Amino acid sequence: MMIGHAYPVEDTGWSVLEVGELDRATFTLVVQGYQVSNRAGESIGELYATLDAALSAAPSLALFALKQAAEGSACSENRQSTT
Repeated sequence: MMIGHAYPVEDTGWSVLEVGELDRATFTLVVQGYQVSNRAGESIGELYATLDAALSAAPSLALFALKQAAEGSACSENRQSTT
């Protein structure tokens, strides 16, 4: 598997990446799908068939991850001892 072009997702810091295999005869990437990647470079969600589908899904995935992170830090603060 190889990564081709990366497309930024609005101002989220996330990207949509082309995923595919190298055609050894032409040295071009044969795109098999598009993967959403977070700021750390981790693949999130499924492999999308089209760039438009991945770009449409990416903002909601980024927002969901941001909410999860905020809830996680709020929970850990609430569990801290004050003694």
